[in-house]
Amino acid sequence: MRKTSIITLSVLAVFFGIGLYFYYYLGGFESAEMKMINAPSCIVAGKPYKGKMNDKSLGKLFNEAEELIKKNKLDGKVCAVFYKKE
Repeated sequence: MRKTSIITLSVLAVFFGIGLYFYYYLGGFESAEMKMINAPSCIVAGKPYKGKMNDKSLGKLFNEAEELIKKNKLDGKVCAVFYKKE
């Protein structure tokens, strides 16, 4: 019984030591540094769409947006914003 508890405590001590090492390696004992930065502003331009994602009208909206970017009327990238229906 005593031998089993010594082995168990030894194994737990080894795991604790390994965990403590990784905590130190990842910077756990250093204080956290916080900075305030200004992120670049983002303007979202688009048309509202309500329907299924595989509908052809959604594809037409993407094509219109790509054409506006090619003609330099808009600057940016084409993307879609999805809102969860509640």
